[in-house]
Amino acid sequence: MTAVAVAIALVTGTVTAFALSGGDRTVTDGLPPASTVTTFPAFPTASVMPPANADEEPDGGVIVAPDLPTGEEGDTDSGADAASAPPEEDPTTEQPDAPASSPAARQRTAGTATAPVQGYVITATYAQSGNWSTGHHTGVDLAVPVGTPVVAVRPGMVLMSATDASYGNYVLIKHAEHEYTLYAHLSQLGVKQGAVVSGGQRIGFSGATGNVTGPHLHFEVRTEPVFGSDIDPVAYLAAHGVRL
Repeated sequence: MTAVAVAIALVTGTVTAFALSGGDRTVTDGLPPASTVTTFPAFPTASVMPPANADEEPDGGVIVAPDLPTGEEGDTDSGADAASAPPEEDPTTEQPDAPASSPAARQRTAGTATAPVQGYVITATYAQSGNWSTGHHTGVDLAVPVGTPVVAVRPGMVLMSATDASYGNYVLIKHAEHEYTLYAHLSQLGVKQGAVVSGGQRIGFSGATGNVTGPHLHFEVRTEPVFGSDIDPVAYLAAHGVRL
């Protein structure tokens, strides 16, 4: 023999010579037939992810949590909710006016005037017959104690703040073209001619000056500043939201 190859395998404590080869022949004495040799498949290999901290070794392997699907618990994106939520109203956005027939519109137009005095009793009505120079009463008499505040029923300008034998102390206010109001028998005048007044502003105090039989406010409405152009004052106030 020019070369001898000996392979020894230690299996369950028994040594078996399984191959001898030399020259032109192969000796297989002691080996099982080729058909009885079982081949085991190779174990699969898998890449292991490095630990989160490169300076530390993973303890028993690395467990990777599955990704959370979008929209489930753990999703911090609130874009879907924001898209479905109604937009916030901009407090600076001007809202459209309510239709003229709406309750809000009626409330704005009502109350554009105010009663000239409070706590009154009507003692004489408009156009009532009696001992007046015109043959009828030119206004409405509102009996109130002396010193009761008298106010302008609507905004306007004072045309007259004076004294007359019949009206006593009186104030005449122009509110608009063909729209004047007169307040007579005042105990004290509170405004001067040319003053601009607002609705509800005090213009004097009630009294019993001039041609009277007792303390009261004579309230008159005219279409012109002169005597004799009187109209129904109760109807005038009712048209502006005030009922006497």
